Amino acid sequence: MRMMIALVILGVLLLFSSFYFGVKFFDGKLEEDSYNAAIDYDKKKKIIKDNDISIVVDSIKFDGKLCSITGDVKNAENIFTLKFDAPSTKLNIPQNVEIKNGKFIINLKDITEGNYLIVAEVKVKDELVRLEKSVYIKK
Repeated sequence: MRMMIALVILGVLLLFSSFYFGVKFFDGKLEEDSYNAAIDYDKKKKIIKDNDISIVVDSIKFDGKLCSITGDVKNAENIFTLKFDAPSTKLNIPQNVEIKNGKFIINLKDITEGNYLIVAEVKVKDELVRLEKSVYIKK
């Protein structure tokens, strides 16, 4: 009987905790046409996989308050945009991005420790695809 009561209490706690975190972290974004958005997402992921495109980070260096990230976008014909993003904090990070021959250098000022994204839009066979690379910055 005690085991049954403990399982019911555990189930209720799991239910309320998942509801709490779902409400807390839901960003409010919904796709109007989710079916076609999913098909487009799968098509772009297939392009990325078939062409073996990826963001590769070579190094992350700190020099005082400046952070420099170097790397390249592997197997990309044309890099359309590249930026450093902090989606969890929604901060606007001042950055200077240089792109030369598929290689990039991102210079950041006053960056704090944490998880960030490097986001690139690359044109492959007349199709614009979005790449994301998760990066953990540690001083």
